[in-house]
Amino acid sequence: MVLSSSYDFKVNVIDAELMSVAHTFKLNARVIDFDFSPKGDSTMVAACLDDGIGVKLLDLRTVADVQKLGGEEGARMFTAAWSPINSNICVGGGVDGSCYGWDIRSSEKHLFELDSNLTSSKSHAGSRLKGKAHHGRVNSMIFNSEGTELITLGHDNKIKVWDLCTHSKPFNKLLNFGPLIRNKVNQRIDMCLSPALETEISFLWVPSDTGEVLVYRAEDGSLVARLNRSGRANLQTRSFSIACSGGNQTRYYSGCKDGTISVWGYETKQEPDVTYFDNGVDLVIEDS
Repeated sequence: MVLSSSYDFKVNVIDAELMSVAHTFKLNARVIDFDFSPKGDSTMVAACLDDGIGVKLLDLRTVADVQKLGGEEGARMFTAAWSPINSNICVGGGVDGSCYGWDIRSSEKHLFELDSNLTSSKSHAGSRLKGKAHHGRVNSMIFNSEGTELITLGHDNKIKVWDLCTHSKPFNKLLNFGPLIRNKVNQRIDMCLSPALETEISFLWVPSDTGEVLVYRAEDGSLVARLNRSGRANLQTRSFSIACSGGNQTRYYSGCKDGTISVWGYETKQEPDVTYFDNGVDLVIEDS
């Protein structure tokens, strides 16, 4: 089964064997983003619409619009992500910088709200002003593979890492990813985390408005590489989505504004013209 959406107000469910549309959800609004549980044990799809409040849930089993998350908060959601370890937990990022997490089984309001002022599990909400996750819309979110951290990107040109392991509210880990991030694009973008078994250290791949793809060490926010297509970093080469493939040697794919897909890879090389990065890995960038 394959899911696709477009600006035609529809989410299509495609039969992967027959390569034909099995069902179409007609949502009467432009679909900005959708996501489903990576565990594969849920039939729910979370959709963010450009004229609606909250996140709409679509049920692939009953092919119905079954629920809306976040209506009581009054925030328009711009991006959504499911927990990789709990298919009942969905998180949405809003145009006002808010981020909410919901348990879809509960009739109560949100399970938690991300607050950038909450910087440790011992912070007390009553002693400070309430804040949002970002100053400006949130247009990208990704969980780590263990579901213990959530990484968000906003129009404030900030990447934030949230600790979800506390018994109280999630808190901002205050990692500094530096000043190079440029993110003002008015659509959702896809960041990418390197597969858990690829390297000992997890790397975060982030597309920037400058046309570069920035690679960071996820554990501390240090910059590893600034990648561009043969020196042609500009607005026309801006990537909107990055994905990786598995196998013996991982490759990364970025979809660009000019309609091309670039392939990136790295391997160790003992030659004098290699570029050395501070993580000790020698990268050789392949662009096809």
